[in-house]
Amino acid sequence: WNQGGQVLGAKTVILHPNYTGSWDWDIGLVKTDKKIVFGKNVKPIKLGTKTLAGDTKASVAGWGEYDDSGNPSSTLLEAKVTVYDWKKCQSIYSEDLTQHLMCSFDKKVAPCIYDSGDPLVVKGKVYGLFAGGYGCTPNVYPVLYTDVPSLYKWIQSTIKNNQ
Repeated sequence: WNQGGQVLGAKTVILHPNYTGSWDWDIGLVKTDKKIVFGKNVKPIKLGTKTLAGDTKASVAGWGEYDDSGNPSSTLLEAKVTVYDWKKCQSIYSEDLTQHLMCSFDKKVAPCIYDSGDPLVVKGKVYGLFAGGYGCTPNVYPVLYTDVPSLYKWIQSTIKNNQ
């Protein structure tokens, strides 16, 4: 993680105004103290604008715990997951699952501790940000992500108003 990247400070952190600490509206933006320098190892990524359908194949990457040690990984990990049908997920999470959340489910892998905010990516675009769920064990419960497309207009207007 410390090769070819940049260390930037946070000048401003903007949480969604409706965020209350639950999974709903779990998104924020960070304005860095210096410009990001794009190059071989640092690249921008586009945001998805349409909510994904169930059974869409995706990947999620992060430095989360992977071996029950309680420690984050020292290397960036990537897992292939499948977007879970929203209505099926709602039957498990009931009122906790709102229009601003989506789910993935996989029998072998699940994001966990230290993975908050990790991107769920499909075809080079971010569609979700890992928010949490009922535990970290694969093959038990679907995993929750903030649904980026449902908050796309807020993201764009907040960036525009804070340049």
